Amino acid sequence: MSYSTRHLHLNLFLTGAGHHPAAWRHPSVAPQRLLQLDYVTELARLAESAKLDAIFFNDRLGNRSQQPFSLIGHFESFTLLAALAVRTQKIGLIASASTIYNQPYHVARKLASLDYLTGGRAAWSIRPSRGEDEAHNYGLDEIPSHEVRDERTREFVSVVKDLWDSWEDEAVVRGEGFKLRTDPTKVRPIDHVGTHFQVAGPLNIPRPIQGHPVLAQNYTGESEDFGASLHAELFFTQPQSLDEALLLSEKLRSRLDALERETQHTRVFAALDFTLGETTAAAQSKRAELDAFLAPSHGVARLSELLKLDLSRVPLDEPLAPPLAHAARQANGSLGDAAELAALHGVTLRDLATRLAPSRRPQGFVGTPAELADHIEDWFSSGAVDGFNLRPALLPSDLQLFAEAVVPELQRRGLFRTDYEGDTFREHLGLPRPTNGFVALAALRGITPAKPLEFV
Repeated sequence: MSYSTRHLHLNLFLTGAGHHPAAWRHPSVAPQRLLQLDYVTELARLAESAKLDAIFFNDRLGNRSQQPFSLIGHFESFTLLAALAVRTQKIGLIASASTIYNQPYHVARKLASLDYLTGGRAAWSIRPSRGEDEAHNYGLDEIPSHEVRDERTREFVSVVKDLWDSWEDEAVVRGEGFKLRTDPTKVRPIDHVGTHFQVAGPLNIPRPIQGHPVLAQNYTGESEDFGASLHAELFFTQPQSLDEALLLSEKLRSRLDALERETQHTRVFAALDFTLGETTAAAQSKRAELDAFLAPSHGVARLSELLKLDLSRVPLDEPLAPPLAHAARQANGSLGDAAELAALHGVTLRDLATRLAPSRRPQGFVGTPAELADHIEDWFSSGAVDGFNLRPALLPSDLQLFAEAVVPELQRRGLFRTDYEGDTFREHLGLPRPTNGFVALAALRGITPAKPLEFV
């Protein structure tokens, strides 16, 4: 399929029982299944049957201890995706890995292995970890500064790409008796010595099937996104409106232009939280039912996080002291109407917690499959996004309805594929296979690539 015209892309952000924080308490959910491979496989195959581009698992290296009610468990991404590699055939598999608490050689090797095990479907979501809880698990009193994390991320990803390129594509050849052997002139060390890493190389596995597994990152438009922007091809954004999506997209294009990167070789996916029903009333009823399962402690923890105050000992049903009410009014826009509520006389912590409990983000889309298809088409047609990072409120029901009703409607409108365009994730996205950096540099200089591997 030609990519001379734009094509809609859809990625499933898979987590637990769904993206609503109380999804695990819904009667349709069996919590004991959430850590079973059969459950994750069922969801992965459902996404693949709908021809979605990929599945994304956002691994965390710690627990948000201030929000114990949302703690279900986090699979280690590479372990889980290796298991799914043999249970799926076409769908892309995106694993996140921290650039702060890992080493480049380790991540490069895991991703190359995953790319081979999946037949070229691997991707890496680059994570410059920011949470204090993660730092405490790795012997640090606090997270490194933004400048250090940005610098380390740039160097980390550059080293990973060099390690993938330490083997030329033709390094593995067929020898006598139909045996495979390695041409030592086409494998070389990288001899990297930098600020944060010293890596000799080469990698001990040939260049990945995709050349480089697809590189992804979260993008908010802030300076903290800069390090990964040098390398990422797939950007996950979280705009709250179409206007914000357009502004983010324009800001990203400007940044990529400044980095002399080709924007046609990047894709932007906006987060799409959704609750679906056969009718609008049914969807609203489902959302209300989910919200009802939330305890006030959820909103209290979120308010504590937003205000950077410990509210766990504040009485729930007594009017807030004036200083706290003032703090809520002065908090940033993420508090939404809760800040307005705090301006009322006699507001209690329970009042605020109830408003804040449903989600860390606005509730997203609530409606029918046809209405969601309209929403997707409006955003995609505007040029603000190339696709969506799907975040179903309740699993598997919202994903099931999306696959059975939304996808066929998008296909009917000519917006979404009816089958995969190829075998690799890059082919799904219409992204080119990267050239080998060492070979390209040698060709530019008109010389033979330097430092072939010497076998003693």
